[in-house]
Amino acid sequence: MSDVPDDAGQAGWTLVQLSELVRRAEELLLDGIALVGPHAHAGMGAEATIELDEGEMRRVVSALLEGVEIAEQLELLTVRLPDGAVTADYGAVRDAAAADLAGGIVDPRRLLLAVRLLDAAHGWPALAASLHAGDVVSAWGTLTVEALLGRFRDVDPHMVAHVVAKAGLEPGARFAACPPERLAALAAELRRHASGQPAS
Repeated sequence: MSDVPDDAGQAGWTLVQLSELVRRAEELLLDGIALVGPHAHAGMGAEATIELDEGEMRRVVSALLEGVEIAEQLELLTVRLPDGAVTADYGAVRDAAAADLAGGIVDPRRLLLAVRLLDAAHGWPALAASLHAGDVVSAWGTLTVEALLGRFRDVDPHMVAHVVAKAGLEPGARFAACPPERLAALAAELRRHASGQPAS
């Protein structure tokens, strides 16, 4: 991974994020249309009725609020796009995602997106840097160490379990609940495994 990703890589990583957000917005729209039923439109028949119970109304409101958040994120990402053409191969996009992760990603969805794009060789050192970048893990909610490490590309579950154990963490440990010394131990293990250093 290069220290500073190139502009094409940054643009590619931005486009990946935009694409994922648009997919999620599409899911919300389709779910919302299905939820409000076949009559909630301008062509509603004179004998038709729109009926939603309290639970369904809560789901509608929740979907709308998530839609607003997505719209805000889309706006923020759109201003990062270059004016001209973009050509970004996987390596450039990967490096940009790794640099973003290393800098500390607070949003759990964006975090998981970056992780899905990265292999352990590039992603684990970036995650290790992220653990030192500040208190980003407090925003990761119920996300467990094993669940996150296991989402990197081509990562063996046995290796994940080994890294977690060597860092002195219990199975199922949540990032947000890990004490700083355990996070530091985890960061050291991630760097060691990614670099191929033998176990101490």
